[in-house]
Amino acid sequence: MRKWIKSHIDEIISDRVLRLFGVALALTHILTVIFWSKTGMPQSLSKESVPICWPGLDFCPYLHVFSSAHIEIILYVYGILSLLVGMSFLFRSSSKLAVAGLFVITGAKFLIMSIDIRTAMNAHPVIFLVSFIFFFVPHKRFSIKLAIILIYFAAGIIKLDHHWISGENFGRMPGFLDFIPNQFAAIYVLILELLFSPLLLARNKLLKNFALGQFVLFQTASFAFIGFFFPTVMFCLLSLFVADQIFVEAAKDSEKNRIPFEYPPTAFSCSLMVYVFMFTLLQLMPKLISSEPIFSGEGKYFSLHMFETPIRCDAKVTLIDGSNKRTEFSFFPDLRTVNPRLSCNPLSYFWRAKAVCEAHTYESSEFLDFDLEVEVRLAAESNLKPLVSIKNFCSQQIEYRYRSNTPLDSGFQGRHSLCFGHDR
Repeated sequence: MRKWIKSHIDEIISDRVLRLFGVALALTHILTVIFWSKTGMPQSLSKESVPICWPGLDFCPYLHVFSSAHIEIILYVYGILSLLVGMSFLFRSSSKLAVAGLFVITGAKFLIMSIDIRTAMNAHPVIFLVSFIFFFVPHKRFSIKLAIILIYFAAGIIKLDHHWISGENFGRMPGFLDFIPNQFAAIYVLILELLFSPLLLARNKLLKNFALGQFVLFQTASFAFIGFFFPTVMFCLLSLFVADQIFVEAAKDSEKNRIPFEYPPTAFSCSLMVYVFMFTLLQLMPKLISSEPIFSGEGKYFSLHMFETPIRCDAKVTLIDGSNKRTEFSFFPDLRTVNPRLSCNPLSYFWRAKAVCEAHTYESSEFLDFDLEVEVRLAAESNLKPLVSIKNFCSQQIEYRYRSNTPLDSGFQGRHSLCFGHDR
């Protein structure tokens, strides 16, 4: 085991490109801290917040033990450590310590994210998957390049549905792109991810730089749609191709003129096969978890859905007091701290409703129980689909489980049959 670990560390230390990529990976953690701070994550992870647990981690309320001020301090320390790790990669003499430090902060990020599912975001699985290769897979430069291409290619495969091809996922184009038809932009992205991504391994510099330039333009334009976090993370990962050209490919012999694409190592390692299996499984998660993830969003936080199909949800609670009087009002998770992928997810409503039951009150001193209803629709449609309809939520001892064998698979299960409606 010690020899195996040493071989991976030595491969990183001896390769200037990999050391520079270590700087880029450390930078993704600094970007994480900035993003979490800007989106109010300290409040979501604090003991003052109603927790929303990852499926299977139902004990997460016990992990909400710090105040938001303490969480901010933890994130500040995490950011400083990430900066020190990145700086350490710049010097070969401190690279071994940098590798250990990067492993520690990656594990720390995983533990922080396990506290609450509101930390979920596409960029995080991408960072973890690429970090897995950086730490555990040999022939790292080629394997990481292959992983980045696989990330883009898988994102293109996921987009092969009518919601994407029709252009409806884009919504309204930002001002500087409003001259481009939505459907044209959607098809261009498909061509980019499915056809141009393999060109990142081309030995012909013109082809490779053309493909790399297209991805830089794509990620730059995506700032207007999905914010700064994911594009900047992908810029960090794409920097490997730039560093590889500058420091490695210039020294290669004329063999590159005879072979059109970079070729894989003579034998793919078992660790690379494990990576490919993990990656494929994550892309299948939405379909494995729910029959209609487009409405519930269940499982999408594991896969590469970079652009969301716009959906709208309508949730309401019918409050029942001690005199059996019923009062109806709107009921939403706190949308300030829930990203769009979770805003209509039944998991968000489950934990909010469970907290109401445990508190035995919701703006009423005579609270007895309540009925919960959630309806959902595509933004481009008018018909609502009943996603969840539960009578007497508190008294039913509801549990959350995936694949409840109902029309929309909301995941709520209890001792009594639940009402899941069809299209109206």
